[in-house]
Amino acid sequence: DNVPAYRNLSRAYYAKGELGMSQLAAEKAKSLQEGDPGIYNNMGVTYLQQGDQAAAIESFKTAIKVDPDNLEANMNLGYVASATYDKVLRLDPKNETAYFNAATLHEKYTKDFKKAKQLLQSYVDVNQGNIAPTHPVFERINGIAAAEQAEKDRQAELARQEKERQEREKRQKEKLVELKARNTA
Repeated sequence: DNVPAYRNLSRAYYAKGELGMSQLAAEKAKSLQEGDPGIYNNMGVTYLQQGDQAAAIESFKTAIKVDPDNLEANMNLGYVASATYDKVLRLDPKNETAYFNAATLHEKYTKDFKKAKQLLQSYVDVNQGNIAPTHPVFERINGIAAAEQAEKDRQAELARQEKERQEREKRQKEKLVELKARNTA
């Protein structure tokens, strides 16, 4: 009956890429304490990863309804409406906050690292001559490149684990066939 434990368990499963288990832990937390905005935010992020944008929007809206100042839910709802950032940037092409927020959304949630880097490079281009080489935008660009490599490594590890699982399953099936053959002989 520990709501924070289930909320944290949901986050841990999400981080491991086990989205079904993440949703299951979040549902359990919600059944114990329906008014927790963190639970709805976790569910929304997981729905996004599963490709269910409508359910994600509803979860983020519920989190914001429970706590209008919930930063994560507000940011995530903003992510879903990333087209808004594009519109802001068309209207105010020097808006540093919009560039940085949009880049963060693409880096952390869509995993579109190319888009994140393009946004920050656009900021550099628009502000050519007005920013120093020590400006935080350059550190952010490098950070996105590091995050991209980390994601590639994570995906490679998942692929390696899946291959090992399949090979293990194949060996087990072969042994089962061998055992059956011995028993029938």
